Amino acid sequence: MQCYQVSSIALGQVERGRRNISLHNILKLAEGLQLDPSELVKGLKVERE
Repeated sequence: MQCYQVSSIALGQVERGRRNISLHNILKLAEGLQLDPSELVKGLKVERE
């Protein structure tokens, strides 16, 4: 994932739920994958405390 300037370590932590991804990195990742950023967050639910 380095070609998208998002650390593969950080991305792995996001996938495992150990780290949150910033909006900035969502945009960079979507650009690298040639996707609309909304595709990366589709179906996510807001967690309420």
